[in-house]
Amino acid sequence: MKKRIKQFREFVTLSNYKKVIIRPTIDKDKEMVYELFQRADESDMIFLKDKVKNRETVERWYSEIDFSKVLPIIAQYEDKIVGNTTLHFMTKSKRHMAEIRIFLDKEFRGIGLGSYLVKSQIKIAKELGLKFIIAEIISEHYKLIKSFRKLGFSRKCDLEDYFMTESGDTYDVTIMMYDLQKKESFEF
Repeated sequence: MKKRIKQFREFVTLSNYKKVIIRPTIDKDKEMVYELFQRADESDMIFLKDKVKNRETVERWYSEIDFSKVLPIIAQYEDKIVGNTTLHFMTKSKRHMAEIRIFLDKEFRGIGLGSYLVKSQIKIAKELGLKFIIAEIISEHYKLIKSFRKLGFSRKCDLEDYFMTESGDTYDVTIMMYDLQKKESFEF
């Protein structure tokens, strides 16, 4: 399975006609991933779980790459990484689930890249035999919640003051889940 994940590739054309490749990250991507987060502004940073502008954080990620714990998938446009998504596999009584996280370059938001990245992770999670993918979204990020709902995630609950920033501000979080066991159905 690990070999199949490493060979995973999707070439997609976004709504702005830019072509990107979606693939698992490799060691050589470290600098480009670091640069992706350097282009982010502070309003993005307050809602991320890691200090991604810190070079040591990205160095640690790449020194500890273990696809059985975290599966990082990136989107590359020309010579830069423009999107990053990870599946964080849970253990013990939650070993049938993974948490998804996603970050996109501002220039690549609202043009379908996020949907392609999430769909890629869904495809891989199904192959791995997982049963659920969980997304934790700041409740006031209505567009993001709507996007996840369109992708098949369902809203499970809202947790008050669940996320605290470094400055001590708290935010409500919406927990959404994707049921990987459900049958695909299409409306005509």
